[in-house]
Amino acid sequence: MKKQKSMVFILLVCLLILTGCKGRRDIGGDTTGNVYKIYYLNSAMTRLEPQDYTMPEKTSESDDTQLDWEIVKLMEQLKTVPKDLDRQAAVPDKVGFEKYKLEDKVLYLYFDNNYSMMNSTREILCRASLVRTLTQIKGIDYVAVYTADQPLMDSAGSPVMPMANSD
Repeated sequence: MKKQKSMVFILLVCLLILTGCKGRRDIGGDTTGNVYKIYYLNSAMTRLEPQDYTMPEKTSESDDTQLDWEIVKLMEQLKTVPKDLDRQAAVPDKVGFEKYKLEDKVLYLYFDNNYSMMNSTREILCRASLVRTLTQIKGIDYVAVYTADQPLMDSAGSPVMPMANSD
């Protein structure tokens, strides 16, 4: 009887060890790049819905830094939606993305004047999507939006301050 209990105990310990090893191998085996969440608008354009996106490896031909590469790739994703998803792009087609600059962990995004033409609900969701998606990049804590080289203004006419993911 004692021998059977010992055998059952050893068998359970072995199963636990094997289960733990399998989990570690799966986690460490991903070499395809970092996974980010892209925040798209749902089809009714009433809320954000995340979608996993695996960042492709930076090509050796690219002169961009890794940080620039990630910003550009995520902005491309925010302007387009994969065909198999029933969602809307965070940044509408008619809004032109002109440039960006990064200073002291604040990413400044410059859009054309069409950005300010969005209705307020769409603009707030668009800005939230930009902030939630881009602040996942290491080295970016805040996102600020500019339209026609001017800071984005709120309904009271005050500049909208840079936003963090927690805002």
